[in-house]
Amino acid sequence: MESSHLIQPLRLVSWIICGIYATIPIYWLMVHPFADHWRKARYKLELLVPLWIAMWCVAWAVSYPWRYAEFHQGPEGWALAPYLWMLSLFLYSRAVRGLTAARIIGRQELHADAASGGLVTDGIHGVVRHPLYLGHLFTMASFAVGAATVACVGLFLFAVVMGAVMIVFEERELRRRFGAEWDAYRKRTAALIPIPKL
Repeated sequence: MESSHLIQPLRLVSWIICGIYATIPIYWLMVHPFADHWRKARYKLELLVPLWIAMWCVAWAVSYPWRYAEFHQGPEGWALAPYLWMLSLFLYSRAVRGLTAARIIGRQELHADAASGGLVTDGIHGVVRHPLYLGHLFTMASFAVGAATVACVGLFLFAVVMGAVMIVFEERELRRRFGAEWDAYRKRTAALIPIPKL
């Protein structure tokens, strides 16, 4: 009985977090395909941030009926969640090396005067092209597995699909900025899952 009192709040927190994380790809889908527009726009974050917060509310509203609908009862999923959190923290810590805060938040996409900087291809970026997104997916997976609710799993699957679409648009933008250097990097480096070449 005591564990059920703890599991319900954990499921609620997981649902809230998954609702936010599930919308990260949509935020970037508002940015990457329209980078030229945002560079000319007078108001950027004043428009984008409220739109992103509105997306959280949509994600929560759509998934609300299933926030406690469970695939299984009990705390078993939480035994695996810490390992997924550790993987996501490892990826985040490696992914930010060589990146400034301005690059992480997408200043190049939003501001015409932002210095582009070079293409980061070393460290974890030499293993996968999108380690931050992979970290996001591991974070969401940890909450989806731990909570084991229909809402969290559904939001996770939504983020996977939208993340794949987002990567396509982001890579078009990177191709436009870096040209042949990007093509060579893309050819030798996996997007998310490194597969050894035989």
